[in-house]
Amino acid sequence: MLRFLPPKRDTRWLWWGIAYLIVVWGCLVVNRYIVLDASISFIIVPRILLLAGIISAIANLAGYLGARWIWFGSTLGIAFGLTIMMINSGQNTGWEDLISFLSFLMLSGFGIGAGIIVECLMALIRLARRRS
Repeated sequence: MLRFLPPKRDTRWLWWGIAYLIVVWGCLVVNRYIVLDASISFIIVPRILLLAGIISAIANLAGYLGARWIWFGSTLGIAFGLTIMMINSGQNTGWEDLISFLSFLMLSGFGIGAGIIVECLMALIRLARRRS
């Protein structure tokens, strides 16, 4: 199912990571400065870039080390989290922006957790096939 991803320990994961970083950073910037209509602060933009870099590094390092299901789960969690964050940020009464960011972090964490569970199940299935 995940054959479109590069093999483990391939240098193409670096390019996947850079693309991932740009997409996540772009979504976070759009949410902050377009959806929330905040004034542009050149102090916040590098912090958003750092957050996107950490998220990208976690997901793509797992893929680089061969844990493709963790990459897939974290990507789904991040995509759902970004979507929910954009939806919840629209009202902007003060609490929605905080709740939207926390929902993004929570769904991203759930995605990573789901990826870890699926990766463990797939490892158990491979182990059971080898023994039989």
